[in-house]
Amino acid sequence: MNGYTKLRKLGSGAFATTYLVRHEKTAEEFVLKRAPCRHMQAANAALQEVKVLLSCHHRGIVGYHDFFLDNDSENNIVICLLMEFCDGGDLWDRIAAAQKVRELLPAPLII
Repeated sequence: MNGYTKLRKLGSGAFATTYLVRHEKTAEEFVLKRAPCRHMQAANAALQEVKVLLSCHHRGIVGYHDFFLDNDSENNIVICLLMEFCDGGDLWDRIAAAQKVRELLPAPLII
């Protein structure tokens, strides 16, 4: 899988599944997002989105490192996107936790 080893599945949604992976040479951990595309048009649309994401550099946006193409067992094109692993969870997790204990989130966390 392009020099990465799957460590565990993190989650899945309507369009993609995410895995924690480790780069085989550097041992650096990333999140691999795999988005199968049944048609070339869908694959091209996903690649356009990848292009935009790779150009975004902001401390409040997950860092995107690379992408590659793969295929699945049904021979669909799969867009594979490598992004930084944020082990503290996502913003939604933090919002939900704060709501449970009726706390406000600090502005720097969400801005």
